[in-house]
Amino acid sequence: MKIVCIFCKSSDDIVKAGFRYNKSGQKQRYRCNKCKSFFVPNDGFWKMKHKPEIIAEACSCRKRGMPYNEVSKHFKEYDKADICPATAYNWVKKYGKVLRKFNMKQTPELSGKINIDEFVSKIKKRSSTDG
Repeated sequence: MKIVCIFCKSSDDIVKAGFRYNKSGQKQRYRCNKCKSFFVPNDGFWKMKHKPEIIAEACSCRKRGMPYNEVSKHFKEYDKADICPATAYNWVKKYGKVLRKFNMKQTPELSGKINIDEFVSKIKKRSSTDG
């Protein structure tokens, strides 16, 4: 993966320049020698306080049908994160479309045999002459 400066869009003279630390952990920081700027490349979770795993799990919980306040309680119960229902809503709103597109690109591997759970039955009406 080629690193591109977010300020001058150059990829020629980029060097590693330590790490940036926050709640979500450490991220590699870079310096562009062309424009003399320090930057952290956008990994899709730009300016997010929580780890990407927490955000993905919140979206997954919501996809499985949990209400937003239950998603919040779930994270508080297991000491994973202290988020409010509005935060979970904002994450689903922001990342839900991206995850849906990703899931739609996934193709299942089938063995050739398909089991169907639903059963459809057709019942003929009795005519008035049948009895």
